[in-house]
Amino acid sequence: MQVKLQLLYRDDLFKDENLLTQNSGSIQEADNRQLAAGLQNTWHFPTPDWIDHSGLKLTLRYDRIRLQNLTDNRIDTYLSPQIGLYLGSEQAWLWKIQTNYGYSFRSPTFADLYYQDFRVRGNATLQPEKSRDFDAGIRLGLPWLRRPEFAITYFRQAIDDLIVWELGSFATWQPINLDAFIEGLEYEFDWSPWPDHLSFNLNHIFLNARNRSNRHTTHDRYLTYRPAHTTRLGFDFEYDFFKVTYQRRIVSERFVTAANTVALPGYKVDDITLWLKYVLGPLHGSLRAMLLNVFDTRYEIVRDAPLPGRQWRIGLDVVY
Repeated sequence: MQVKLQLLYRDDLFKDENLLTQNSGSIQEADNRQLAAGLQNTWHFPTPDWIDHSGLKLTLRYDRIRLQNLTDNRIDTYLSPQIGLYLGSEQAWLWKIQTNYGYSFRSPTFADLYYQDFRVRGNATLQPEKSRDFDAGIRLGLPWLRRPEFAITYFRQAIDDLIVWELGSFATWQPINLDAFIEGLEYEFDWSPWPDHLSFNLNHIFLNARNRSNRHTTHDRYLTYRPAHTTRLGFDFEYDFFKVTYQRRIVSERFVTAANTVALPGYKVDDITLWLKYVLGPLHGSLRAMLLNVFDTRYEIVRDAPLPGRQWRIGLDVVY
């Protein structure tokens, strides 16, 4: 049996002053304090020789968040238990099975509550998110061809008061609470045919994110800005002082209206990064060159806000 105790305390102080209009806005001074305590207990089972790892993991977390400013004083508390089970082996065949179930909590951020800008406004009445989470997955490593690894994971969340930023009246962005149900499958493939030098990776997520609010026009519609399909694939090649990384992102269309009447088209973006490592006496590091959006693809993450086209970036890391 293995027991872990974790404690976290954080205190953020904010001071905001509008130099154009004095004493305006919802924030002049604010104090945001967060206390979290987690207790984790793991039991290891006696297993046959063909199982290397097994265990039952129980976690209990307590969160208390107090946010105080001139106009508001709120305290959010939540107790979130979780349970997990895993079995696995790293013998001739690498395999692992795991599943988790539990509750989670997310308090609205300072920006969610109070951020203000042109046509962007926080919502001080937001409630914290509370969800019931479940996932189950399996990973397999094959003994031939330097053991490529495959993994598939099913996940599901039933969320009360999910915090979502929506474009509301007068073309103003503001966060709201709504109930949601999210489920999906994640597929992974990793292979290193030349260990320490060449590796390939592929990740694909199928997502079904639904609005479960009671409004007739949005009930059971897809949540905004959440693609049904997201794929990442690429490779890393490293030899001596040289390294190159390539990655392609493929994202399907996303709805931008809660009623699913308007959607952004899908896009494909390619990035390449080159590293040259060096050693100069007591100094060492790398020279990095990045070519982002190689094919100058026009795409949008948020409606009417296109991302930059092809970009070059150069960086130098120096370690003494």
